[in-house]
Parts: sequence; C-alpha cells; structure tokens
Amino acid sequence: MPETATTHVYRHIIDYAVEDQILQELVGAQTSVLDIGTGATGRSALKARDRGAVVTSIEINVEAIFEFGDTTERQDVMLAAADLLRLPFADDCFDVVQVALHGFDYILGCTDRIRGLQEMRRVVKPGGHVVFNGFNPVGLTLAPSGYKRAMWKAQFKYLTSRRFLQPTMIDFNGLELNQAPVRVVTNQAAIAGLRRVSVRNLSGSTSDPRKVALFSKAPYYVFQRPA
Repeated sequence: MPETATTHVYRHIIDYAVEDQILQELVGAQTSVLDIGTGATGRSALKARDRGAVVTSIEINVEAIFEFGDTTERQDVMLAAADLLRLPFADDCFDVVQVALHGFDYILGCTDRIRGLQEMRRVVKPGGHVVFNGFNPVGLTLAPSGYKRAMWKAQFKYLTSRRFLQPTMIDFNGLELNQAPVRVVTNQAAIAGLRRVSVRNLSGSTSDPRKVALFSKAPYYVFQRPA
C-alpha cells in the first residue's frame, strides 16, 4: 500500500530563505497562527513560535504528533490531531494559516484542494493570510538546478516518465504528491475566495510571477482573505 499523509512520518528538516522572509512580514508577537502538517519535527510551527506567535499546530499522522509532542522543543505550541479538509476551528480564528513544507501537496484532486482552501479561508480572519508551497511541473521541467550533476538522474526519470504532464508526481520517498502550475493554484484559491498577494521562489530572490511560474520548482504562495 503506498504511503499517504496518514502513514508517512515527515522528519526532514529543510530550510528555505523564503519561509523566514514571509514570517518576517506576516508574523510577530501574539500573531495567532494555525500551522498545518507540522510533522515529527515541528519545524514550521517552531519557526512561527520563535517569532512570538501564538501557535496551534495540527497533524493528521498520529505517530508524528506523538513524536513531536514528546520533544522539549514543542513548548508553547498547542498540538492536535486534525484533518486539513475538516478543520475543527470556528470561523475567523487565526491571523495566519500556514501549511508546512509541501503539506498541501498531499491533497490530491481539484475538488479536495478547493475544499482545503475553503477551509483555510474560513478559519483565517478577514484580512489574514494563507501561506503554503507546492510542486510546479513547469518549474520542475525548466529549472536549471534540475540539470546539475547531482540532480540529472532524478530529472531524467521525471522527464522520461512524462510526469510533468500529469497532475501528480512521485517524490524521493515514493509518495504521490500534487503538482500544479502557478496559474492553476491561483485559480483554485480564487474559487475558494482567496486573493494572491505574492508567489516566490524558494530562495526568496524573486517574486516576479512570470519567472516563478517558469523556473521555480516549488514556489511559495501568499494569499489573503479579503477584509
């Protein structure tokens, strides 16, 4: 049986400059943050907490919850088991809703992705922000980094499998994850009632939507619920 969000324990600690850039802009002391898909390390939740935010973190994988919950680092992070598609919170609760690295890519299919976006819009306050990243098949195909010596085998496999033409891709863990061009993600969010504020590459060096759409493998999106 293939691994899914409920069976795979995410333990990777990967850091991208764009995450800190976005947190610096949106999160400060007493900002209420919902962190979705914290994994076993709690990396995204801890980033927000360390900026003084009041963080509630949810994870669908119970094993990951227990693993993170047993660490001393989780101090001051409220932790619960919950599903992104059925958020157990009242309307207008949070200033920022952030999904951990590639957490939203576990949601497959347009219907469920729009439903997830609607749920995040529902629980964020008017004027608040929703932040997540996602694999971009155009960028995965065209990004120069994919053709470097260390990456060429993975790039060759991706291209020859014709995965760039499909709505999902297979990552190095063997997980089937969503991938979508920037325009598709933006359109899905618009259907859910969210306005795109910015889309950025992982280094945070550009927010030019044309460059990001073409060359960013996994751009970060910042959306806002209209006030």
